[in-house]
Amino acid sequence: MLRRFQGQLNEHDADDVTSTVVLRVIRRVGEGSADIVSLDDFVATLTYNAAYDFLRRRYPEKTRHKNRLRYVLLHDDRLAMWNGPAGTMTGLAQWHGASDASSIDLSRDDATNRMLDRSATAEALLAIFEWNGQPLLLNDLARVTADLWLIAEAETVDVSAAVDAGRDPTEQIEQRQYLESLWREIRELRVSQRWALMLNLRDSDGLNALSLLVFVGAATFDEVAEALEMKPPRLAELWPQLPISDLAIAELLGVNRQQVINLRRSARERLSRRMNAKSLGWQ
Repeated sequence: MLRRFQGQLNEHDADDVTSTVVLRVIRRVGEGSADIVSLDDFVATLTYNAAYDFLRRRYPEKTRHKNRLRYVLLHDDRLAMWNGPAGTMTGLAQWHGASDASSIDLSRDDATNRMLDRSATAEALLAIFEWNGQPLLLNDLARVTADLWLIAEAETVDVSAAVDAGRDPTEQIEQRQYLESLWREIRELRVSQRWALMLNLRDSDGLNALSLLVFVGAATFDEVAEALEMKPPRLAELWPQLPISDLAIAELLGVNRQQVINLRRSARERLSRRMNAKSLGWQ
C-alpha cells in the first residue's frame, strides 16, 4: 500500500506511518472487533488513511495542490486519470488506459504562458501533456506543476496549532461540538440521502469536505464508510476522487441525476431544520 506514496514519503516518514498502522491494528484486534472481515483489507485501509493523513499534515499545500489536479483530471472530458502498473497515471483522454509513463523535465524558463497560468488549470495541463507527448504519473505531474506555479509549503508548523491559531478556546470547542452534532444528524438521514450529500460534500475550494470531519475527529474514516454502507477499502479507493459529480453518484445509486439533486436538497433541508432547532435549544 505504501507504494502508492512512493516518492512522497522518505524512509523515516514510512517508518512513522508503519508504526502508526501497527499500533492501530494491535488495538483493534485486541478489542476483538467483529467488523474486521478481511485483515488484509483492514490493514490496507489503515495504511492508506495513515499515509494520507501524514502527508496532509506535513505537506498541506502540496496535498491541496494534488487534490485540485485530481478534481480537474476527473471533471474535464479532455483529460484523464487512471491506475497503471507504476501508480496513478494522468494524461489526455485519448491516452486513457496506457501503461507506460514518461519522465518530464520542464522548467519555468521553457514553459509557455499557457502552462504557467494556474488560474486556468485544465488549459495548463493540456498544454503540458501536449508538450510532453506521453502520460505522466500523478506524482510527477504534481511535482512539475508545483514548480511551474510556484506552489511551496509555508514554514512547517504543528497542524493543530495552525488550525486553532488566534482563535478563542471557547470558539474552538463550540465548532468541534457543532461538527460532532452535524455528523450525528447526517447519520440519521436515509442512506440514499447520505450518498447524495456526503459524496458531493465540498469545502470552499471545491475539495473533499468529508476530510474535515475526519481531520477534526468528529468522525473516523471507518464511521464515514459505515454511514455510506460501504466497505472501508472501497471508500479508500473512492476517497482521492471526492467530491464526485451528481452524474457519478447517480450511476452508483442506480438513479438519475435529478433524483440525486433532489435527495441532496432534502438532506440539506432536514439538516438545516435540525441544526437550527438545536441552536435554539429545541430537541
